[in-house]
Amino acid sequence: MSATTAASPAAIAIAIADTISLPPQPYPATFILSLTLLIISEANGIYIGSVLFKTLASLSFFLGGYSAFNSLTSASPNLAAIAGVQSQDGGDYVYMLALVYGLGFSVAGDILLIPSRAGYFLSRGTPRVAIKQAKANEIKKAEGGEVQGENSMEQSGGPGIRFKLGMLFFALAHISYIVSFLSLPKARGIGAATTTSMSINYTTFFTVLSLGLGLSHSLNLLSLAPKNTASSFWPQGMHTRISLDMVPLVRIYTVVIIVMVATAASTGADRAGWWQRTVSAVMFAVSDVFVAVDTFGIKTGGWKARAVGWLAYFGAQLGLAGCVVLG
Repeated sequence: MSATTAASPAAIAIAIADTISLPPQPYPATFILSLTLLIISEANGIYIGSVLFKTLASLSFFLGGYSAFNSLTSASPNLAAIAGVQSQDGGDYVYMLALVYGLGFSVAGDILLIPSRAGYFLSRGTPRVAIKQAKANEIKKAEGGEVQGENSMEQSGGPGIRFKLGMLFFALAHISYIVSFLSLPKARGIGAATTTSMSINYTTFFTVLSLGLGLSHSLNLLSLAPKNTASSFWPQGMHTRISLDMVPLVRIYTVVIIVMVATAASTGADRAGWWQRTVSAVMFAVSDVFVAVDTFGIKTGGWKARAVGWLAYFGAQLGLAGCVVLG
């Protein structure tokens, strides 16, 4: 008697895990530890912990990607001399280098988006500190002194210069990822010479692009003017109101990240790691939605929403760092 046995969820999970590429140790370990402590710090309102562990988590995915890149290029000296030529390790120099640049720009963006201490507590609504700061502000106003944290959006890295510079560096990160994905050559056939011709599926590209633009429009991220009229499809907690000076910047940034996701999905389908690049790109876009809602949202979800956004963001960056060896 024969019987077919379905694979258990555990077996499926193990099979999926076996296909995931990660940077070399110790960077995944320091990444997981830093991210865990970051969430714990955020849940308990520990400012120094949030600053320190966010920075360490960012450095972990960058150094992991750079270490993988350095190992491959050191093992194949000719690879660094002839850009665009596939190495025996399966990596492409331009592809790998652009990925590392993207990771580096992201670290700069993470640091720039770290809020001031006053802004951190005021934007998170920590009662004891907020009341203390408010009383201090009243005294300083009466004495004609400088008031701290009066504008919580500005203090927390909202539409101030640090936030705008952070957006710039993240836009550069997305552009770097686009360059990386577009540089992927077609896979070699058995006995065939290496080819550097780009392979892109335009049907997939424009499908993902249209879907992304539609979702972004429904979230009020592509509006021509500041408003709070997000689509009723989304819960109120995801409605945003973008200030007039930020409208063009948010629109440009939104288009750039959508193009990045579409490029990831439509290139390198015949190469190793296509699904990891694509899933990581989508996770990055999802994390940016959480950033937008947390920054411009009419109603924010507190540290739990930020924690979900961080899991998506840092998970995406670790996935992209692991893709350095999957060219």
